[in-house]
Amino acid sequence: MKFASLVIAAGAMLALAQTPVQAQQNWKVASAAQPGSPLVSFVDEIVAKITSGSKGAITADRLFVGSEQEIAQQVVRGRIEVAGISMAGIAPTIPEAGLLTTPYL
Repeated sequence: MKFASLVIAAGAMLALAQTPVQAQQNWKVASAAQPGSPLVSFVDEIVAKITSGSKGAITADRLFVGSEQEIAQQVVRGRIEVAGISMAGIAPTIPEAGLLTTPYL
């Protein structure tokens, strides 16, 4: 869970660095976590931290997207700002990430 927090935080910082300053922004936080799973509460916590950490300048909404590959494509296209996805889910978009899922590496 610590690694996932770091990945999400790094993505949020990268998006902040590339986003022009506006009065208030609304970010979409996507996850393929099924409703009722422990990961949903983790994503909800990230949504709350984004809103509280930005002191209300950024509001975040959690989205359920059924496919991690679809989430990765939407992030690349700029339609989703933050994503909670696995290395296997991002591997079709970034093939080098697939190395991290190789067994016995």
